[in-house]
Amino acid sequence: SFRILPFDKLIKKYVHATLHTLTIACICLGLTAVFQSSNNPNTSADDGYSANLVSMHSYLGIIAIIVYGANYILGFTSFLLFKTLNIAEEIKAALMPYHIFLGICALFAAVIAVETGIMELTSELTVDGNPACSYSVTSADLNPAVHYSDIAGGCRVANGIGIIVIIAAFLAFFAIFEHPKFSTTAPKDMDLIK
Repeated sequence: SFRILPFDKLIKKYVHATLHTLTIACICLGLTAVFQSSNNPNTSADDGYSANLVSMHSYLGIIAIIVYGANYILGFTSFLLFKTLNIAEEIKAALMPYHIFLGICALFAAVIAVETGIMELTSELTVDGNPACSYSVTSADLNPAVHYSDIAGGCRVANGIGIIVIIAAFLAFFAIFEHPKFSTTAPKDMDLIK
């Protein structure tokens, strides 16, 4: 959000901080929902408790949250409260590459966590005791697109969400890595093709 908004630097900084603060609130809400659901015997399919933090999705999610939280604290204290905390401009400049790096790592980890979560949920779906995200074949499946409508609607929705998440990540990475052709700070006479 920081580079692509057409506002003054201070306004972009506040919008950036506000969006990330809202993200922290969403993370807290999501974690609360997950742990309450797993620790409530009435919401489980077998009327028992569900184990927490047992899959790759869980650990990737925790890693994403830790990296995101660390970057949030770094950014909030170093770039938003820098005057209150008397942080010198040199220190801010030295911290900026780490802030960008941690932000990219947090985004990457979050995308992987979301995709593994979708995969984990779709692998557990069943219809009449059979995997819902699959279909029967009696010969070589050379054109799987013909059978795509044979899988459950929830699986198709999950696949669509997974593709949308990847596309959104690609767009976010494009915004993060400022290309000279689209840069507002790059020299105007830069020759892109030599």
